[in-house]
Amino acid sequence: MAAIANFVHLRVHSAFSLLEGALQPDEIAELCKAHRMPAVAITDTNNLFGLMDLTEALVKAGVQPIVGCQFEIPLEAEKRPGVVTAKGVSGTLAVLVQNEYCTSPPPSPRPHRNNGSVSGK
Repeated sequence: MAAIANFVHLRVHSAFSLLEGALQPDEIAELCKAHRMPAVAITDTNNLFGLMDLTEALVKAGVQPIVGCQFEIPLEAEKRPGVVTAKGVSGTLAVLVQNEYCTSPPPSPRPHRNNGSVSGK
């Protein structure tokens, strides 16, 4: 398989995305380096558990990490996945994930967003 230089995946799930990803941080970094990817967005579902390990592995491999998270966003009668990425190091994404864990209804096993909170209302 030929490497595609300058291609950036914007929605990668790691092993920290329970039931959705299988790759460990070092494996993601090796694949990105082998395919000459300048950056990759790590968007595990509903958590930032692997953020430090993933960032360290990517930086060590010379790949720019893009930090993000995938949330379930209710749209009318169904929930759809939506990805939010961080801009800078303000900590806003971490606060967003924390708030979702604290405000999700007890029977719900996964945090979710409502349309108003995604738009900042």
